[in-house]
Amino acid sequence: MLDGYFIGTLTVILFAAVLLWLAHTSLKGVTALGMGAVIICAVLLPLVDIIRDINVEDALENIFDGIDYDATDSAIELAFEDAVAQYIADEYGVSADCVNVRADGFDIATLTAQRVYVTLTGEGVTVDYKRMEEEVISRFTAGGECEVSISFG
Repeated sequence: MLDGYFIGTLTVILFAAVLLWLAHTSLKGVTALGMGAVIICAVLLPLVDIIRDINVEDALENIFDGIDYDATDSAIELAFEDAVAQYIADEYGVSADCVNVRADGFDIATLTAQRVYVTLTGEGVTVDYKRMEEEVISRFTAGGECEVSISFG
């Protein structure tokens, strides 16, 4: 459809150019006005059919073909755990490798958990774990609990 549209438009423009070249000098203004109207019609009228033939659903399906956008609850819960671990690492100035976080009773609606388990290793063992417990409870649980354990091994 688009190939025929472009070929037809170019044919009309070429025809208009030839007519303007052949027109008498006293009729060039009227001929140019008439050919301008014909060219505008030749360009715009087929666009109605082209736009009507476009199927938006097919176009959107082709856009999202290679994207896996089906995030499950467990994937969101894992992202929550990673975010809490990263927050603790940034807040207390330790490496993220030294903080391991697990959550129980994760609520996807509020992005909170009933219980958060934090395990500190390596340089994370020097962190004030009592303050961390209170902070994790206030930020990441809805009145739940936080248990911090220290692993020296």
